[in-house]
Amino acid sequence: MNWKASCSDGKVLNQFEEQPFSVIDVSKVLVFEVETQFGKIIVDLKTGYINANGQVLMFGFEEEPKRLIYFKRNQQFMSCSGGNVMPPAQFEYVGWQATVRGANVKRIVRLTSRGVEVTT
Repeated sequence: MNWKASCSDGKVLNQFEEQPFSVIDVSKVLVFEVETQFGKIIVDLKTGYINANGQVLMFGFEEEPKRLIYFKRNQQFMSCSGGNVMPPAQFEYVGWQATVRGANVKRIVRLTSRGVEVTT
């Protein structure tokens, strides 16, 4: 699970170089890529296109400036009956948000073992 950010000033930042996410000036990010346990997600912040394992999702709003969304969520599955507890799962959510006609619009995806899930 690693990320790569391509910026408008020509810089390419890689998590492989032990850089924390906080080093990214998100106002300069053009393309953001995340490699997850289920595949790769690429977010083009200029067009708004999101490529999730080769499946290109187009949401419109190509002309609106977009802001990067990236966060992780851990899920722990537990049984109240004392049965086996499944190992925790970590999911990475990637997408963008934009202000469209005064309203906040978000398009976020995550990859799971079942495929691509889109949230808004």
